[in-house]
Amino acid sequence: MVPVSVTRKFVSLSLLVLLILSMAVAAFPAAAADCAAGTTVHQVRWNDTLEQISRTYGVDIVTLRDLNGISNINLIFWGTTLCIGTPEVAPPAVPPAIEYQVRYGDTLSQIAYAFGQSVSAIASANGIANVNYILTGETLIVP
Repeated sequence: MVPVSVTRKFVSLSLLVLLILSMAVAAFPAAAADCAAGTTVHQVRWNDTLEQISRTYGVDIVTLRDLNGISNINLIFWGTTLCIGTPEVAPPAVPPAIEYQVRYGDTLSQIAYAFGQSVSAIASANGIANVNYILTGETLIVP
């Protein structure tokens, strides 16, 4: 006959194992079949972290978490499949160039400082070889 204390310990340990397993199953991300068409899929490898994966693919960690239904970003399991999603890549905004008419006493460095540009950027945009020589009335393009 098995003592009651051993049986209680066994039942307690069994319940603890079931609890841990149920938490692990809930933490598993979506399967590859659940990923949208055209979505990149990543199989988690040993020592992968969600942060590393998000940096590798250029996807925000919160987006990655939400897309895969991960409740704890510090708990992912190797061998599982993550839907990466495609980051929305907006083309870089190119501000329009500004035209500036040189006034008497202006210097290229003053103009560059006023517009938050470098002297070399303005010089190269305007084909100026000598940054110490600009003419009054000349129209400069400030990138």
